[in-house]
Amino acid sequence: MTARHQDTLFVTDEQIIRRLGVPERDAALAIRELDEKPSGFPKKQALWGNRRYWPAVAAYFEQAYGLRLQIGAARVAPEGPDRRGPPRRPFPAAPLRRASNDGT
Repeated sequence: MTARHQDTLFVTDEQIIRRLGVPERDAALAIRELDEKPSGFPKKQALWGNRRYWPAVAAYFEQAYGLRLQIGAARVAPEGPDRRGPPRRPFPAAPLRRASNDGT
């Protein structure tokens, strides 16, 4: 598969199977099962040629297999009084002074 095809956002089931790297027969059965049950697996979008949105497919598998997506720094390192580290400055640093042209 070329790099151009790996970067596509809306993918066919065949493209998903290639990206997953599992035997075609096994993957096709698994995708069919995921479609039949309410599993959270992304649905095909008629607007995009009955393809699935690849980032949603990847996120589904990451969540299903124990990886948690963290969006935004607030979830990674919440601010709070019990957080260790240097205290935050209440005001921004003083503005830089401009150098004078006469060398002083």
